[in-house]
Amino acid sequence: MDSLQSFDDNAPIERVITALLKDGAVILEKLISDDEAEQLKAEIEPAYDAFHGKANSKFYGFKTRRALRLFEYSNKAIEVCSHPRVLEIADNILLPHCDYYQIDKSVGIEIFPGEDKQAIHRDDVQYPIQMQGMNLMFSCLVALDEFTHDNGATLVVKNNRSIHNEPTYDQACSAVMSKGSAVVYLGSTYHGGGSNDSLHSRSALATMYSLGWLRQAENPYLSLAPETVEKLPLRTKQLLGYRQFGKYLGHYPRDPERRYPGGY
Repeated sequence: MDSLQSFDDNAPIERVITALLKDGAVILEKLISDDEAEQLKAEIEPAYDAFHGKANSKFYGFKTRRALRLFEYSNKAIEVCSHPRVLEIADNILLPHCDYYQIDKSVGIEIFPGEDKQAIHRDDVQYPIQMQGMNLMFSCLVALDEFTHDNGATLVVKNNRSIHNEPTYDQACSAVMSKGSAVVYLGSTYHGGGSNDSLHSRSALATMYSLGWLRQAENPYLSLAPETVEKLPLRTKQLLGYRQFGKYLGHYPRDPERRYPGGY
């Protein structure tokens, strides 16, 4: 079975971006340490209950847990979502097409034994627009457990991003990777959670990043309490969209950046 290209911290970003644009996905080896992965798992655990626990649909799974509003619970999630390597990728993939990029959604995912394969899909279908040569978004899924063929490692289809040519499972490869590693894939890349045929669950932190002029999948202005946002690092606030986009979008009184004082 085909596999994804893997890169460590020392790999030049140009090589990572070239592979990502060619294959649609790459693996970043040991983006975080095992201890950081364990910390993340512990900190986001309460968020699962707050988000009503298990999913209950064919697409999201019947033996899968999902959690949102992670920044209410986890300082480590805040840190990982701003990881320099991931933002370096965002600078190359998204920044050529926007004034700034943003966090589209950050979600905890735990797939339990007995869960079936998720339908292969593209993330960017949430937007009713396709523009040649422009990536609307990409995702970074950090493994909080080892990802194996048996425990539901994410399935990724390389080199097929046509909206008119949906692939099948047998065209996908598994994003097998160590705990703390991450698979990064474009919004136009077909993927889906694998079936968990093991005896143990596998967890991940999935964060999507999108162009700053698009509507976010998770609305941070309503999902996060104002007191939580106030305590966040400035870079995290910016990634959540708490800033003005260009001269005209998202302006508000007392904007701390005030880049366009002659306008709004």
